[in-house]
Amino acid sequence: MNPALIGLIMTVASTALKMAADSKAARRAERERAEAQRRQSEYQTRASAAVDRAARDYEPPVRQERQAEAEGQIVRGYEEDLGRARAQAEGMTGPSVQGRVSEDFLAAKAADTARRLQGAADFARLLGKVRAPGRLRSNEAFDRADLGVDLGQYASFARGQYGADQLKIQEAGRVNPLVYGAGGLLQGVGQGIASGTIPVPGGTPKVDPYASSVEAGPTGAHLRRTKALT
Repeated sequence: MNPALIGLIMTVASTALKMAADSKAARRAERERAEAQRRQSEYQTRASAAVDRAARDYEPPVRQERQAEAEGQIVRGYEEDLGRARAQAEGMTGPSVQGRVSEDFLAAKAADTARRLQGAADFARLLGKVRAPGRLRSNEAFDRADLGVDLGQYASFARGQYGADQLKIQEAGRVNPLVYGAGGLLQGVGQGIASGTIPVPGGTPKVDPYASSVEAGPTGAHLRRTKALT
């Protein structure tokens, strides 16, 4: 086979081998890039969902419901305190009058106790209404602080993941040096065969036109006579 043709085929094969390695590395890098974008989008989705949940808590119906809940918690807390105080008072006080006590006195005492308890309950409900807005604002402040912490964590995770993903993309886009080395070797051998530097087994050696002309001319004849005399 013509050495020039063999060299051309080997050069083309070398180029094709390098192009295939480049294409494979580019596909790997693109897959890693798409995966990195998916992970970043996931963090963004989590952060957006957290903000949406916090925004819903500030809608008027939701705030009214949360304020009513805060008011109920305050009232229940005062009622529990009043209940414990009444139980302690009943346990500490004994009969203040010796002997028979009239029914009118007992009735008056019961009415007075009921009136006091009702006044305390009314006061607890009033206090609940007064303090409920403040309790709601305090709860919302805590919620905003929690939201800030969550968003900060998402941002930190996203930055860390971005750095790791960039390393993965660079590694995936790196071409196999062995494949490139083999392609370069194949190209070098092909060029050597095409130029005649590397002989082809079973092929016809390439004749240098300049050397042939020297051999056929007077200089070649003189060299042959000199060699014969020696």
